[in-house]
Amino acid sequence: MADTQLSEFAAIFLEEGRQRLKDFSQSIDLMLLSAPDMDNCDKARIAIHTIKGMSSQMGYENIAAVSKAAEEYFVAVKNMNKMPLKQDLSVFKKTAQALENMFSALENTGADSGDASLAGDIKERINILKGE
Repeated sequence: MADTQLSEFAAIFLEEGRQRLKDFSQSIDLMLLSAPDMDNCDKARIAIHTIKGMSSQMGYENIAAVSKAAEEYFVAVKNMNKMPLKQDLSVFKKTAQALENMFSALENTGADSGDASLAGDIKERINILKGE
């Protein structure tokens, strides 16, 4: 694939990814301001699922790892018919900021850099939610 075509795909990814990240952040903010609800959980899950899929297709492994862990949390919430815990929502505020930092690094350097260790923190939250 030509570099110009790849850079066009990267630009599309960044534009679309940032919009989905905005959707994710808004859902988290609404749940932090009031009681968590299934509608905003679904919106957050769909937004982060889209980021995960796009980043996986583009080969951005760090972005995909963090997005995948976040998606797994919201899938677990849905499957267990529970609502997210407030402290978990605070983790997802950090997740949104970390993803934005990864997007900025990608835009500025072309590299999928960033700390994907947040995925491990999210997986711990899933275990707590499940009572493990």
